[in-house]
Amino acid sequence: MTRAHAPAARSFCVATLALFVLLGVAWSWDRSRRWADPRLDTAGFVTIRGEGSPAGERGTWLMAIHPGCPSCMARAREMSASLPQEAHAPRPVFLIVDRRRPPSTADLAELEAETIWWDARDVWRHRWGHRVYGEILRFDSGGRYLGTMPPGSTSPSAPGSEGGEEG
Repeated sequence: MTRAHAPAARSFCVATLALFVLLGVAWSWDRSRRWADPRLDTAGFVTIRGEGSPAGERGTWLMAIHPGCPSCMARAREMSASLPQEAHAPRPVFLIVDRRRPPSTADLAELEAETIWWDARDVWRHRWGHRVYGEILRFDSGGRYLGTMPPGSTSPSAPGSEGGEEG
């Protein structure tokens, strides 16, 4: 490196370090924030298709998806196919997130789901603090939060998958 390039290289290093520090502070602030506990009865999601109420004898598996994300849509199809159809099995619900306007029927045409909700108020991201498309939030039959499974974890044999309380 020549002497003429040294100030530019030093500026680049300082800017890169400042960016990493800023990202670390933002991440730390986000993780230290107290998020609201997820509850279906107070979420106020807009029903696009199917039932709007979490009440019933079955639990609910709520998968956050974005119709513009091909991997989200593939995971949604996978979850629909993997859940057993018995009466006690959790009902799959797809939650459309990060959309300012409701999705069109064309956006959801490939999704074979009985129940689809739209998060018009950004509850999933801004109140509950969730960020990962394809994650599955599990709720019991009363709409109380049981836990979250990472994307790709659609196994019906997962703990608490029947919708009952974990123990």
